[in-house]
Amino acid sequence: HRFDSAQGNMGKKVSSKSGMASVVYVGKKEKPKKSKKQDAVAKRKYDHSPHEMFVEMDELQFTGDSEWKWSERARWIKFEEDVEEGAERWGRPHVASLSFHCLLELRQCLQQGAVIMDLEAEDLTSIVNHVVDQMVITDQLEPENRGAVLQALLLKHR
Repeated sequence: HRFDSAQGNMGKKVSSKSGMASVVYVGKKEKPKKSKKQDAVAKRKYDHSPHEMFVEMDELQFTGDSEWKWSERARWIKFEEDVEEGAERWGRPHVASLSFHCLLELRQCLQQGAVIMDLEAEDLTSIVNHVVDQMVITDQLEPENRGAVLQALLLKHR
């Protein structure tokens, strides 16, 4: 043990009692006890367990009568499904693929864009507010355009 040898301490002897005070034991027995309330908050805060996911892609469209609306264009449950042109129905599910150009654009968005991980929000309004604030912080959006972007993102989705 390093406290028993004087060579490791440059000729100074360290007694076992004083040396043992600086030893830290790592394990379940020596971890500080957390209350059940602290454990519940930690579990609720970040739940990284796998779960089912549904993703949809909406497109902002001009209706012609000076009104904008969001309409669903694609969705992903396990496979991608697209809205068929003119038929207004879902096409056959297929495995989605990306071109190399799309992957380069994705990399650029992740490097320069507003990326928010583990956002604690309960509704779409608070998510949109956080995203727009982050876009203003990262200079992707001018502060004077903040209201117009919020209004567009919060339009009714059908």
